[in-house]
Amino acid sequence: MRELHTILVGLQVAFPEGGLTLGSDRALDQAIWVAQTSGAELHLLHSTHGQAGLESASAATYGAGDAPGFVEAVERCKALGLRATSEVTDLRPWRALILLAVQGRGQMVVLGKRDSPTAEGRRLGSVAVKVLRKCPVPVWAVRPEHDQNHKLILAATDLSEVGGQALDMAAWVAEHQGARLHVVHALSNPEGLTDLEGGEREALLDKQKAGAAALVDERISKGAFDGESAVHLSRREPYLAIREAGEHLHPDLLVMGSLTTEGEPGLLVGGTAERLLGRTNCSLLMLKPPGFVCPVTP
Repeated sequence: MRELHTILVGLQVAFPEGGLTLGSDRALDQAIWVAQTSGAELHLLHSTHGQAGLESASAATYGAGDAPGFVEAVERCKALGLRATSEVTDLRPWRALILLAVQGRGQMVVLGKRDSPTAEGRRLGSVAVKVLRKCPVPVWAVRPEHDQNHKLILAATDLSEVGGQALDMAAWVAEHQGARLHVVHALSNPEGLTDLEGGEREALLDKQKAGAAALVDERISKGAFDGESAVHLSRREPYLAIREAGEHLHPDLLVMGSLTTEGEPGLLVGGTAERLLGRTNCSLLMLKPPGFVCPVTP
C-alpha cells in the first residue's frame, strides 16, 4: 500500500446545533482508524462556503472553526495521541480538499457519504462525487451507517496497475481489520475466440479463467494478508460484475481503481467507476491510475 504521511478529512457541520453531520462523524472515525494503523497525521478541514447565507441565527454565532463539532473533532484526535492539525476555509469544500492533495499535503482523502439517500437512492453528495472524480489521491467515502468493524472487503480489479494497487489496499484494510477479502474480476473475450468451436472454445475460456485467478492469487500472496480470500470471475460487463458481487456479498467496503480513457480529465473517472458512483450501498475507496491529470490547479 502507498505510504501515508497525512490524511485529509473533510468535515461538515450541521446547523443550528453546530455538531458534525452523521456522515462526517463516521468519516472521522474511519480516518482515525487509518491514522492509528498507518502512523499518519490527520488534517481536518471544514468549509464555511455558503454559511453566510444560512438563515439560522445560531449559525452566525460560530466564528470560523468555532463550531462545537469541529472543535470537538480536533480535541478528540489529540486526546487519542494522534498528530492532528485543522483548517477552516471559505473555498468550496471539494475544491479545498483537492487543492491540498494537489499541493502534496495529503496522501488520502476521507469524507462521508450522505446521511440518507435521495429519492433516486443515490448516497453520494455533490462534494463526494467531485472529489472522487477529480482528486489525484485515494478517496474513501464512508457510509454513515456502518460501525467501522469491517467483516468483508470487496476489491474490484481489471489486472491493470491501478487495479493491482486497489487490491493491495483492500488486502491491507482486510488484514488490519481481520476481515474476509473477496476479489471480483470481469473477464474479457480472448482474441480468436469467435474462430473456435466446441471444446477448443471451452478450453481457451478455462485457460483464461485459470490465468486470471492465478494472477490475483499471486498479487495477494505477495502482501501481508493472511486471512480468508476468494476470487470471483465474471463474463459480464465490469460494472455489472462489480454491482452483482456487491449485491451478493454485502461488503462493508468496495475498493477499486478508476481509469479515465476519454473525455475531459477529471470530468469522468472511467465508464465502470462512473456507473457505480452513488449506486454502491457500502463505503467506497477509489484510487487513480498513474498519470492521472487533475483538472484542479492552484
